[in-house]
Amino acid sequence: NKPSLGGAAAAPIHFDTGVANFISLKIDVASTDYYFTFVANHTTTLTTIGAKFAVVIGPAAQLSVNRQASGAQGGTPFTTQPIVKLADAGGNELSSGSVTVTASANKGTLG
Repeated sequence: NKPSLGGAAAAPIHFDTGVANFISLKIDVASTDYYFTFVANHTTTLTTIGAKFAVVIGPAAQLSVNRQASGAQGGTPFTTQPIVKLADAGGNELSSGSVTVTASANKGTLG
């Protein structure tokens, strides 16, 4: 997964009394190898690099179907069983947790 930087980083931040104050920056993909590069265009281009930091997987926030069920015949198990994925708000898959998932069969138009 390619990470995306979100929050107030999309718009240029203006210096106020010599300080550019970023708010609500966020990265969606968990990793331990991140760092920020900051660039200011003044009379010349000024650049600085921040220290490395990690983004950890957050709490469960979404559930998605990774594999659909198929091969159904009345009264017998599906030949391909469904698989669901539990992920945080950034789409990072949770590898463990005490979340119980149940299935229910429905009929009709999806919606």
